[in-house]
Amino acid sequence: MKFIKKHIWLILILVANLGIVLYPTLMTNLPITQTDGLTYFGVSQTLAETGDFFAELPDYLPVKGDEGSYVNEFLPVPTLYLAAFIKLFGERIVMNGGAIGLLFVLANIYLYLFVEKLTSKKAALITVLFSILNFRFHFLLWGGNWANVIAMTLGVPTLYYYLDYLKNKKTLSLVLAMLFLLLTAGSHTMHFLFILTLMVGLWFGVEVMRNTKIKMPEIKFDFKKPNKGTCKILLFTLGAAIVSFFVTFIPFVLAGSRTYWITEWINYLKHFDKVPQFWHYGVLADGPIIIAIGIAGLLYAIYKQNWKILGLAIPSFMIANLTKFLVPDEIWLSLFVYRYQAFHFVILSILGVYFMLEVLKSHKILKKTIIALLVTSLVWQAIKMGAIIHEIQPAITEDELAVAQYMAEVEEDFWLITNIDTYSSFRSYEWILAYANGNGRNISGEVIETALEYPYLIVQDANLLSADEQYLLSSREVVFDSGVISIYK
Repeated sequence: MKFIKKHIWLILILVANLGIVLYPTLMTNLPITQTDGLTYFGVSQTLAETGDFFAELPDYLPVKGDEGSYVNEFLPVPTLYLAAFIKLFGERIVMNGGAIGLLFVLANIYLYLFVEKLTSKKAALITVLFSILNFRFHFLLWGGNWANVIAMTLGVPTLYYYLDYLKNKKTLSLVLAMLFLLLTAGSHTMHFLFILTLMVGLWFGVEVMRNTKIKMPEIKFDFKKPNKGTCKILLFTLGAAIVSFFVTFIPFVLAGSRTYWITEWINYLKHFDKVPQFWHYGVLADGPIIIAIGIAGLLYAIYKQNWKILGLAIPSFMIANLTKFLVPDEIWLSLFVYRYQAFHFVILSILGVYFMLEVLKSHKILKKTIIALLVTSLVWQAIKMGAIIHEIQPAITEDELAVAQYMAEVEEDFWLITNIDTYSSFRSYEWILAYANGNGRNISGEVIETALEYPYLIVQDANLLSADEQYLLSSREVVFDSGVISIYK
């Protein structure tokens, strides 16, 4: 009871963390994840069912043949971890990211311990709050980038134990750090290299620079208490500006044809080019405040010569900006750099919270301002989290599931016509193939001659068939349909 009372805020934050990551699992028994998630699920399911690390992968997996045909061709940690959960708890908690979400909760416990060791308990608590609202991370989790996400969660205890070893020289901490580093390497090679880079930075900051002092001209800030009248004028001005914006802009946006300006912009931000376009805009994905105070924290750490924090921060900034000066967007490696930015958000949070609390120590008068900035930044993250949670839907509908189960019982080859627009949504035709035991290569966006060579043909939306397509299918009969999806024989 004493422990709970002492850590009540951390416990409440972790409970919220658990609720967020398990939401899709509790919401539906249908899968929500897309291509990569289906791949990891299928590989792990194959291992769980066969117990054979060299078992051949099912044909419905889109990666079969291109990236691997057997279980052992995929990194072992995600495969073993997810296969164990399937065996012990069933498929539902795995297919919607719940099993990996539990690792995220564990990682946030270690994040608290890590930041506490790096700065303070208060900073650790606020950083974990930012972490559970990490929009980029949840996008990767629910989107299905599971190997990358598992590596991120395992990277946190790796850094914690390594920092503990550097500070206290405990052999057990070094052993545990190397163990978690090994697990990280067994999850995702690129993120393993990123974590290793951060470890080298920590070593340099703690061991090499520990006693280094760089003399700089002393800089002092003397903040005086602002006049109440001045504050009221500022607040009134901002309030009037906000009201004016909504009074004039919202009716303008809702005015018929003008609406497309906004929808066009939103659709552009959701457009994929390796990652969604909004991923490139930190002011949207991370939020302008956390970026500003994060950079301020970096500069403050340089000024204070806090080598521990700099050892972590500088390598992280270098990795996050590789696409700007070393790894162009055109090559596939850039994808992994962009994914790392979900981890870099945590580093930004550490820096920002560290800066705010340090300023607060010597300038109590700024308490309300600092609280306002932190709350606003957290609200920014919460709004984006709410948006993505609102968009969560099963990747396969009940009608599509019924059709897929019918084909699984028939046990015949079929061709799938994916003629509906599922772009920028959680829908994924690949789960039809998975439930129907189909072949990931037997698909097309319209009825083609090759499709007619197969005994069965599934059309995702028969109402969208063109006159020419209806003519091609005129010699076939509909043997099963559910909603708008039909099976032609």
